[in-house]
Amino acid sequence: MRRLLASCLASFLAFAATAQDSTYVLKEIGWTLRVPAGFKPESVAQQEADGREGAALIKESTGLTLDDSEMKTLLSVARDEYNSFNVTIRPFDSTTEGPYPQATAEMKPLLYKTLRDQVPDVRIDSSTTQVLVGGLPFDRYAVVVHMTEGKKMHMVVYSRLHLGYDMGITYLTLEEAARQKIEAALRTSKFTAVPARPKAVLNNKPAQR
Repeated sequence: MRRLLASCLASFLAFAATAQDSTYVLKEIGWTLRVPAGFKPESVAQQEADGREGAALIKESTGLTLDDSEMKTLLSVARDEYNSFNVTIRPFDSTTEGPYPQATAEMKPLLYKTLRDQVPDVRIDSSTTQVLVGGLPFDRYAVVVHMTEGKKMHMVVYSRLHLGYDMGITYLTLEEAARQKIEAALRTSKFTAVPARPKAVLNNKPAQR
């Protein structure tokens, strides 16, 4: 979850996802979803730039240096600067990071503080709920920034310990119509079974012979 924060604030990788029209199949996690029309794949260079910018903002606000070396972007699409969507995974090891719900909860105040420091003079609301995405339970952390002229920027992070990965779904929207379309796409997405990962891989340790 910690690595996810950088991408929250700001690849479509061909080997990680295949697309037909607006349908994406993320084979590593067995997830199929339809991305709303108008959202196009972002370049790897843009993803990396967004990650660096997000990491810099978090370090400035919290003093925390992020290590995203194990994070992998499975899908990153955007319609414009203010409407984007991405999916990331990274191996999660509870022996070093603690229980997953605790690790997830600890990151939320850091994200909120970073946003608050960037826009100190506006109202910011946050909420946490448990929801279903493709039939599986996810933690949903939503931050709403109340901007001028009644506009609202929504930053939403879905997280789940899935197949040994810290799986993060993040979207940013400035338009209510785009937000509703993304939420609908998540609700109607589908997860299918994938081969189990070896325990040695889940714990980031070499297999014992």
